[in-house]
Amino acid sequence: MLESIVRGQLPALFGLVGRFPGLEAEAAVTGAVHEMLAVPEAFGRSGLPGPVWVLGMAQRHFQRLSAAQ
Repeated sequence: MLESIVRGQLPALFGLVGRFPGLEAEAAVTGAVHEMLAVPEAFGRSGLPGPVWVLGMAQRHFQRLSAAQ
């Protein structure tokens, strides 16, 4: 279920990563997706709608990457 939600949000993830100059889009999105799929139980516990959780997790991932540069 989570995989299909993430797959459906891929265009939005690529749009979101564009707000973080300096990040290589494909690598950043791939890293965010791997991070989300590594902890599927976190999605269930959040109680958030799937797209909201996916975009929030991706934004957090992109912010961490951007700050590390």
